[in-house]
Parts: sequence; structure tokens; C-alpha cells
Amino acid sequence: MKKYTHPTFAGTGFRVLCIMIIFFSVLRLSAQDLDALLEAETSDYTDYAVATFMGSRVVTGHSVDLMQKKGLDFRIAHHFGSIKEGAEELYGLDGSNSYFTVDYGLTDWLNVGVGRATYQKRVTACMKGKILRQSTGARNMPLTLSFYGMVSATTQKFSNEDRNRDFTHRLEYTAQVLIARKFDHLSLQLSPTYVHRNLVETPSDQNDLLALGISGRYKISSILDVSAEYFWVNHANTGPVHYYNPLSFAVSYQVSHHVFQLILTNSTPIAENSALGNTTGSWLDGDVHIGFNISTVF
Repeated sequence: MKKYTHPTFAGTGFRVLCIMIIFFSVLRLSAQDLDALLEAETSDYTDYAVATFMGSRVVTGHSVDLMQKKGLDFRIAHHFGSIKEGAEELYGLDGSNSYFTVDYGLTDWLNVGVGRATYQKRVTACMKGKILRQSTGARNMPLTLSFYGMVSATTQKFSNEDRNRDFTHRLEYTAQVLIARKFDHLSLQLSPTYVHRNLVETPSDQNDLLALGISGRYKISSILDVSAEYFWVNHANTGPVHYYNPLSFAVSYQVSHHVFQLILTNSTPIAENSALGNTTGSWLDGDVHIGFNISTVF
């Protein structure tokens, strides 16, 4: 099948990502200066919100939480096939799609990570930084604000040799602002998101996607919670393939340094850019996938 691209957009995503990273760094330095002034003016106690979510992700999408300095999070995410495939495919259990990631805390406020997804055989590199931290007391901050940026590249071989020769055709970029507040047992998050794809399949597919994520977590006990996650995506849906908004639910259980999540979702892909841009299953049609996440923190 013939591939289509928009050359004028080839470097747009990379430039936007660089600008956002620089902007984040300036904001972070400004926040540090403000913290220093506050510390100099008062010695009163500040109570910071901790564990807004049970880990670095809500379900599929990232949360505002980061790994602490020198901490390492190894995560295995797995989605099975659609349950509507029936008994012949063991209700989707014969199919599989995985995403392995490793995130490392360079500091308490800056993480970096790499990953490998079976969907489109993508490799990913990301960074996440915390700009503001919810707190009460001497410093009163009503919410936590983090920034997330990712670059991904598909490593699969395409039938179109021109696409194989041009590496930029393989790249996609994702940028998110993560805004969350913890209310005792309840945590809520908004995730404005931008995805740029250097190459799309058909002229009806968009190079640039805007999305808004709404996520929530309810803490049942110190080791058990339930989460929900929904992303509205501005798909044009004028082509032969109809795309849907990802909707996911999870039950999480924590044991020592391990977090286990059992998931129901309509998304086959797992990496953020792929899930937002390529979810073709509908909950209303019964196109639902069972999945799980396993996170181990060192």
C-alpha cells in the first residue's frame, strides 16, 4: 500500500519537543529559586502530597509521580487480543501485545526512560520532570504539575523501500502536561497531550493529534486501589479506518516493591503515542482487551 507523508511537518515534532523541554527547564529553575526564597523566609513545616497514584502510570498513560533519585522502575505491560474474537482465539488470550520500559530517577524531580513495544516494533526514549508539588503548611500548593516528553521510532521493515531509507519517516513525538490533585483517598488528573507523526498511512490520517486525558484513582487500602483513564482525541475519522478514544480501567495491588495491575481496555497498542493514534476497538462493540501491568522498583 502506498504511503503518504507531509514533508513540511518532518521536523516540526522534534522542534516542538525541544522547545517544550527548554521551557520546562526554565520553569523548574524558577520554581527552585522560589523554593529557596520560601525556605529563607520561614522554618515552618511543609506537608507534601505523596503517592498521588500507585506508580509512574495511571493505567496506560503517565501519572504526575516520578521515581526518586537513583530509583529504577522496570515495567512489563501486556494487552491480550479482543475478547470478542471468541472461543476459537480463547477470547483474545491467544494474541498478545507487550511494552517493556525502564525508568530511572536522575534526581527527585527528573526521570528518564527507554522502552520497546511489540506494536509496530517501536523503541521509545522519554523524560519526565516535576515542576510543582502539591503541599500544605508553610508552602501551600494546591496541585502537582509534571511534564512528559517522548520520542519513538518504529524498527519494523516496510514494503515501501523509500520509507525504509528515510529514518525520519519512522519517528513520532509526544508531549504531555500532567496536572493532578490528591484528595485523601481520591486522586484526579488532567493530561493535555500533543502527538506528532512524521509519516501517516493515508491522506485522511493526521500528522498532528491533540488529546485531553482525564484520569482518576480511588485508594481502597494501603495496598489496593482502582483506576480509570479516558483520552479524548481529535481524530478526523474521514478515512477507511475508524479510530476511537482509549478508555481503560484497572485494579492495582501492591506488595513490597511490586505493583500488579489487572486491566480492561479498548486499546491494542500500549505506548502513549500508539494508543492515542491507533485505537480501533470500541467498548460498545465489545472490542475489549484484558491486560496487566507489572512494575518492579529497585
